[in-house]
Amino acid sequence: MTAFLISPPVMHSLLNANLDWLPLLGFTLPPVFGLFFISVKPQMGSVVALFWLVQSWRAGGWRRVLADFGPFGVVFALSLAVYGFWPSHFREIQVISQGWNASLWPGSIPVGLALAVAALRRREIRFAMASSPCLSPYVLLHAWSGALASLATLSAEMIAAVIGLWIIAIMRFLPFGF
Repeated sequence: MTAFLISPPVMHSLLNANLDWLPLLGFTLPPVFGLFFISVKPQMGSVVALFWLVQSWRAGGWRRVLADFGPFGVVFALSLAVYGFWPSHFREIQVISQGWNASLWPGSIPVGLALAVAALRRREIRFAMASSPCLSPYVLLHAWSGALASLATLSAEMIAAVIGLWIIAIMRFLPFGF
């Protein structure tokens, strides 16, 4: 836990008072509630939503999918009715914030797809948590905390990842850049 809390993504989130704690909380909740939380940061939880969809289908077919995804679907439809097709503005956000974008996309697509497949085949949410930022063209540094949280029960792996992240963060401030 200490390694996670002192990691660059978490420190960046704390310094910027961001909302990344909402999807992190959402990962721990049942889909009917968790979908609302992960939708705050789709770059952190989009593959988790897909994982939950498949898990719901496996558990009870369309009835379970409707029970788990129906409330979120209604709220999403209402948001479109009130605000128009707001997802079409994502490209504008990408352009405005491209100096802060920490996405590895499109180079991370193969890793993201492999992690998504592993999540579905092994029925393990942690792979879906790690996959989401790999498949998003727009990810700020603090949004990588979701992928890092997938290592929560693996102490040595968490420490190795945090050390690696600090090496990258420090290299960005060196004169030769990164």
